[in-house]
Amino acid sequence: MGTNASLVTERRADELKRAGLRTGIVSLDGLEERHNRIRGSSSFRLAMAGIDQLLARGIDVRVNTVVMRSSLPDLEPLLKML
Repeated sequence: MGTNASLVTERRADELKRAGLRTGIVSLDGLEERHNRIRGSSSFRLAMAGIDQLLARGIDVRVNTVVMRSSLPDLEPLLKML
């Protein structure tokens, strides 16, 4: 399932697990400042919380990031953080 993970709460993660979800694909546009600039205030924090909810239920998570000249400075720190 592809998602920005911002709406993946405990309840929704439980529902997704019961429905048979095995992998969530989450889009991150960089570290917090860059991601929030593109997707809106608090979106990075919500995405990371959603990732945590999926992982806590044994649902694998893959993170997709579009590599652009403007996002290059975030790539290595983002990888280390994940």
